[in-house]
Amino acid sequence: MYSGRLIQTRVQTGEPAGSFTVFTLIMYLGQLILAHFQTDEPAGAITEFTLTIYPGHLILACVQNGQPAGAVAVFNLTMYSSHLILARVQTGEPAGAVTVFTTTMYSGPLILTGELAGPVIDFTLTMCEGHQILALVQTVEPAGTVTVFTQTMCSGLMILARVRTGEPAGAVTVFTQTMYLGHLILLSVQTGEPAGAVTVFTQTMYSGHLTLERVQTGEPAGAVTVFTDHVLLSPDPGPCPNW
Repeated sequence: MYSGRLIQTRVQTGEPAGSFTVFTLIMYLGQLILAHFQTDEPAGAITEFTLTIYPGHLILACVQNGQPAGAVAVFNLTMYSSHLILARVQTGEPAGAVTVFTTTMYSGPLILTGELAGPVIDFTLTMCEGHQILALVQTVEPAGTVTVFTQTMCSGLMILARVRTGEPAGAVTVFTQTMYLGHLILLSVQTGEPAGAVTVFTQTMYSGHLTLERVQTGEPAGAVTVFTDHVLLSPDPGPCPNW
């Protein structure tokens, strides 16, 4: 956490010795930062996954690092030729340095906006080459509000699903991780809500589509809300550019 509030931290352990995955969501200068650090312990190698949009697709930019402790990456989001791309600058600052994301606009349709006024941070994403990529709205709710982020990868597309709840303090978010057909699938189960209210996200594969289902239970009189997204598998956008 640096000059902002920590929103959500996911740590998965129980893997082979020295292997773990950490997901961190941080607010910095009004920007929502999603940082994913995968480490395997040997030689201090670190794999960093960051969000970017490249030829109309939200993908993962993967950078392999094996640098001394304290080395960080600084990313700047810019617009170029109607696409939001990630400009990456590698730095070797002292321990405690942070990763900062900023957004600017350059010649093209609006891709990402960040509202900094008041207690509301509002990120919206339009359409890029016919693909709906991300819609995120975060507001400051009464104490106990819980924000849940889930993500999955499918054929070069990163899908981020978010639900905001206003449950009593003490709600707990649990993430589990599985592999299916070579894709990393994250399952999110939110517990600790009143009287068995549970929000469940599942991802399955059906006829070449990634299906995201959200089932919310524990509502009055057994009411159930189901949300389903079908995302077409797109052609491989090719290797990430060398920033």
